[in-house]
Amino acid sequence: MRSLFIAISFILLPTAAASAKGDEGLYATDIGHPNTVHLRTNLLYDACLLPNVGMEWKLADRYTLVTSVMGTWLSSRPKNRFWRINAAEVELRRWHGGFFDAFATQGFHYGVYASCGRFDLEWGGKGQMSDFSYSGGLALGYAFPIGRKLSIDASASVGYVGGKYKEYEPENGLYVWKADKQRHYFGPTRAELTLVWHVELGKGKGGAQ
Repeated sequence: MRSLFIAISFILLPTAAASAKGDEGLYATDIGHPNTVHLRTNLLYDACLLPNVGMEWKLADRYTLVTSVMGTWLSSRPKNRFWRINAAEVELRRWHGGFFDAFATQGFHYGVYASCGRFDLEWGGKGQMSDFSYSGGLALGYAFPIGRKLSIDASASVGYVGGKYKEYEPENGLYVWKADKQRHYFGPTRAELTLVWHVELGKGKGGAQ
């Protein structure tokens, strides 16, 4: 996970620096504008065959709320392989950037997040299954525009992951329970490379024209 964070940083920092040198007003999209919907998908999760979709909207000056859901149901029964995840996340953010009133698509943000869900992970050997797991912690990120209605939001989170889960093993076509366990994990918890689509429903005062 730490290597992934470092790799993302080296990829994104040159692009972010180039964007900062350009005309900031060119791609300014007011994330607080009431007639704009900000749809999101984490490309890293998508690459891991975990489809996800989210939305962000304004709560107050410089504060936004991000919500997202994700889910997948993959299996290969002859080989006893499963990748089943259903989860939801919510994050409260505070933005810093060149557009004081705008929560622009370019700038730093930090916040707190919480998530919960269930999973069943097994790749031909010992598996783990949980009906309810949860996570929470701190997030830090940076967003920058890549077009008139698109931006990239890169962030990383640290925090706690907990919840009960079962360990099992496939034997003779059956799934044999081995142990009940409780997870207690502190450390890196999330990595995001999110594509954000700013959908303008209409024009109004303060919005991007």
